Amino acid sequence: MYVSINAGEDWVKWTHEFPTVSTMDMAVQEREADLVVGTFGRSAYVIDDIRPLRAWAKQGDSFKNQTIQLFDTPTAYMASSKNAPGYYFTGDAHFKGENRKMGAAVSFYVKEGKTKDNESFKDSVHLKIFDKSETLVREIKFVPEKGINKMYWGFDVDGIKLDFGWGRNSKQVPRGWCCNPR
Repeated sequence: MYVSINAGEDWVKWTHEFPTVSTMDMAVQEREADLVVGTFGRSAYVIDDIRPLRAWAKQGDSFKNQTIQLFDTPTAYMASSKNAPGYYFTGDAHFKGENRKMGAAVSFYVKEGKTKDNESFKDSVHLKIFDKSETLVREIKFVPEKGINKMYWGFDVDGIKLDFGWGRNSKQVPRGWCCNPR
């Protein structure tokens, strides 16, 4: 499968979690902005949330010159899941496909980040999440990869750092749980 973000002038092979197989059909699910791809003999693949690709195509080459860019985020839902009734171990008798990750998806682009050739890249991104009253709810720090990144926030909040017990010397902020998101 090949994609173009400049109206067909240049084409790039799509390799992110997609095998090299004959692509027979495509459809965009507009509500979720997902691309569903039907292949010959393999399966159907869903590429979740193509909003960043659409934004890239709309902005053109000026997109690559920005140091960092945050994309519009889709509506997120807090949900809980469980095993199907009667199945405690699915084994090979029960098909279970992979679902999208739980939580709120946040997509962004970084011009410089770690690559396969440069694993020593250490600059981190600080993602700050605020509630409606502009109170900081969670700060997540991580090292991004070069290009478009997607991370998932599981609706958790910053926890309380205690001066005793396991992890007291850790530099990371502990996680709390938000049971009533605003």
